[in-house]
Amino acid sequence: MLARAAKVLFEELELVEEHGTDVDVAALWAVLEEAAPRAAVMTAAATVVSMVPEDEDAAGVTRRAALVTRYNTVKPFLALLGESKALSAASGGKRVLAGVRALPALARRKVRVKPLLPREVDDELVPPVWRKAVYANPDLPQGAVDRDAYVVCVLGQLHRALNYRDVFAAPSLRWSNPRARLLEGPEWEAVCEDVLTAWRTSSARSVWSSTPSCSG
Repeated sequence: MLARAAKVLFEELELVEEHGTDVDVAALWAVLEEAAPRAAVMTAAATVVSMVPEDEDAAGVTRRAALVTRYNTVKPFLALLGESKALSAASGGKRVLAGVRALPALARRKVRVKPLLPREVDDELVPPVWRKAVYANPDLPQGAVDRDAYVVCVLGQLHRALNYRDVFAAPSLRWSNPRARLLEGPEWEAVCEDVLTAWRTSSARSVWSSTPSCSG
């Protein structure tokens, strides 16, 4: 029904565009209702919206559902990960690290007795592609958060932050903090002019719109 109505709508809009006339809304509705009653079209549209994911494809939904089933695999490591003193974060990763720190408590939570509520998790750590899995599990009470999905989602955010070095580990070669290797204070001042002189004569000069200084 929705497909028939859409076909009529597109044909009428093409005619309007072809003749360069204004859209007559009343006339357009009259033509559409020849294909199906307005109320029926609206009902059909609501049905389609309820059945078709708005922001993701079926493969993505299936992939995330499969990841959630791995919760029991990662659960034994959550306490070790969340309580680890080896992890630190730059400003861009502090929120992710705080979410990771909260995972041990979530793992101990008896969610069947006390469902997890949205206010008890960090919504900023749930990207659009994860929102349905985290907030709309039909097997949970209305308004409850899927703890397993949220935990796996946060672990995904941690992995991303590690790749971007917003979260880092020490000691580590691969996941260490690259900022820790930067010179500061007297050590930087001692080599600053030599470094900048070399920079000014290199091909990198064309990349920047302004010339850096030792103080910058």
